[in-house]
Amino acid sequence: MTGAAGTFCYIDPEYQKTGMVSVKSDIYALGIIFLQLITGRPPMGLAHNVNNVLEEGRLHEMLDPKEPEWPMEETKRFAELALKCAELRRRDRPDLASVVLPELNRLRAFAASTEDSAWNYLCQRSEKLCFQCVQELIRAPAMELSEFLDNDNIAKGSSFVI
Repeated sequence: MTGAAGTFCYIDPEYQKTGMVSVKSDIYALGIIFLQLITGRPPMGLAHNVNNVLEEGRLHEMLDPKEPEWPMEETKRFAELALKCAELRRRDRPDLASVVLPELNRLRAFAASTEDSAWNYLCQRSEKLCFQCVQELIRAPAMELSEFLDNDNIAKGSSFVI
């Protein structure tokens, strides 16, 4: 039996309290990664900060400045999905197959239908990450996503590098 391991900011808060891993444990880490994709910021306190600026209508202030032209409506929907994934309680997180993947497919279709550089940038970054995650999970299926991120140095300290 393999115990869960990984970087603190990506580990399911309920796992930290109970020691029990569930399917939705990795959904939490995915939410944090999604937030990092659009902000380019470190994970500590990121969900809280994004939630605050989203409620105040200031999401644009937290977006990755390397890409100056974010389509705000689509970015807001992506941020809302990320925050749902990063909910503290597992039962409040969305289902991967019925909620997360359909929304990602919708966003991919949006990116394909536009010349918008921000979404093409985001899709390139996220597709590379997903490809790396799938490759690693095929090699070591018992590994937690957060452990993969820690071991593969995708998420390190103060920057998120893909």
